[in-house]
Amino acid sequence: MSTRLNTRAFSGQSRASAGTTTARYWGERAEDGCTYENIADLSLKNPPPDSIVANCDDGQAHTAPVGSYKPNPWGIYDILGNVAEWVEDCYAEDYRKAPTNGSATTTSDCTRRIVRSGSWYISPRVLRAANRIGGTPGGWSDSLGFRLSRTVTP
Repeated sequence: MSTRLNTRAFSGQSRASAGTTTARYWGERAEDGCTYENIADLSLKNPPPDSIVANCDDGQAHTAPVGSYKPNPWGIYDILGNVAEWVEDCYAEDYRKAPTNGSATTTSDCTRRIVRSGSWYISPRVLRAANRIGGTPGGWSDSLGFRLSRTVTP
């Protein structure tokens, strides 16, 4: 049996959307996400100035225990909320030079990595499958984490 770290397995756009065609696997409106994800909503304490929060209350003011909300249609929890996730890929403005086989985008000068999805602290409008930003690898936050997954080949 061989195992390989596959950072795209759960953090990539197709996995986050779980086969749906909407911006979020539960639909287009971020406000409907309180039963599905830990998002920036009315329960957020001390939101950043001028922040936008969803008009719902998911009951969590900070990071929630994994599995506190409904899973996406593929049974994966916390894919668009709770914490934004570091992935293996080096940041690029677009996907033009990205590998087509699902492997990570790597370069010899990888000064920024990709951070995907959203968190309990970030505006709900960016809480969507296609959201990705670049981050300095040494950066950290209590709304930033990572997801480990592996591909098991029988």
